[in-house]
Amino acid sequence: MQGDDLVAPEHIGIISSNSKLKLVNRPSFNVAYVTIHQGANSPMNDLKVRQAVAYGLDRASVVKSFYSGRGQVAQEFEPPQLFGWTNKVPKYTYNPTKAKQLLNSSSCHVPCKIDFWYPTSVSRPYMPDPKRNFEAFSASLEEAGFSVTAHSAPWRPDYVKHVNDGTAGDLNL
Repeated sequence: MQGDDLVAPEHIGIISSNSKLKLVNRPSFNVAYVTIHQGANSPMNDLKVRQAVAYGLDRASVVKSFYSGRGQVAQEFEPPQLFGWTNKVPKYTYNPTKAKQLLNSSSCHVPCKIDFWYPTSVSRPYMPDPKRNFEAFSASLEEAGFSVTAHSAPWRPDYVKHVNDGTAGDLNL
């Protein structure tokens, strides 16, 4: 083998421990994100609920747990190496207490019921195991005052179709 790009996080330890292989690090050119859908009758129509989601997602824990030290918490939609990237955007760190305060002053009090979708039958460099990412995010949202209902569907055609036509959840992985 001459090279392999987009090495799965679970293979990094195997490669690193083999003296015949060399692991070359480079910045990732991917960004994973949770979409917020502001559909009819969605609690996401309330800014305070969206802010509570931002405080309720323990992104640092997901990066640490699932990306073998090779990830970083995204602050915006573009990776830092792209022209136009800026660090002048609001930053939200995991703060379940603040999330609950926001929810209790919003239109969706604790426990705020939300639908959260994730894809199955797919692996992406930015999301090698969607179910595990979903489970971790769901747990942190529950801790932050949300009551999460899980929904999943195969990546194509179902999940992508539902997300694109607005019939998926309040949150989508």
